[in-house]
Amino acid sequence: MYYELITNDHHKNNCALFKCWDDRKIFYKKASFSEKSNFIIENEKKGYSWFFSKIKKEDKTKLFKTYFYEINIPIFQGKNFSYNYRFPQNTEIVELIIEFYITNWLDKGKIVIHGDFALSNIIFNHNNELFIIDWEHYHISDSKYFGFDIIHLLFLTLYERINKISVTELDFLKHCYKLIIDGVSDNNQILEKPFVNCQKYLVEFSELFRLNIPIDRKFVLAKFPKNLLEKLDMLIT
Repeated sequence: MYYELITNDHHKNNCALFKCWDDRKIFYKKASFSEKSNFIIENEKKGYSWFFSKIKKEDKTKLFKTYFYEINIPIFQGKNFSYNYRFPQNTEIVELIIEFYITNWLDKGKIVIHGDFALSNIIFNHNNELFIIDWEHYHISDSKYFGFDIIHLLFLTLYERINKISVTELDFLKHCYKLIIDGVSDNNQILEKPFVNCQKYLVEFSELFRLNIPIDRKFVLAKFPKNLLEKLDMLIT
């Protein structure tokens, strides 16, 4: 077996990610190196299991529970992207992701939160099938927080250019917002003020993300100036 270290203790998660080769295949291995961070590996497995159940494909990830936990993750064939969608090149991809989210996310009054939903954590193959990776912040929340992951993805695509958003891009963002909000329940706690409320969710429920550091050191949205988030809300809603 050959190992290539990809990341180590990323955001102080006490885990390492390796690319591995054996005689038959290539795969990724994420391994905990502290008892405290075993839950990250277990979360990763739960997220993948949920995802593959939704797309009705075999979950080929494998969890190993010894003193420190490990998970083997197959290499998903396809194209991945920068977290910034480079408007207007990847607008069709964003729409496909939103369609997938709307179709699959709600489940009997509960909702799955990926937690770090971003274009860079999504892989598309030639059939426009998507694979979502990096599930270490997976958790279950109330359905009234439907929309969190998509708004977080949109935030990552534009926060670095907040004062340079064109009218054409704003029209696209409004279109994305309309796709998400159509048919949403009256008690939804995200979509009235999507960016402000997503920040609020991160701060109020930070323990669900199981970080070893303050949440504003991992997520830009958690520490982004509220007045600028309010500006974004007014622009797209």
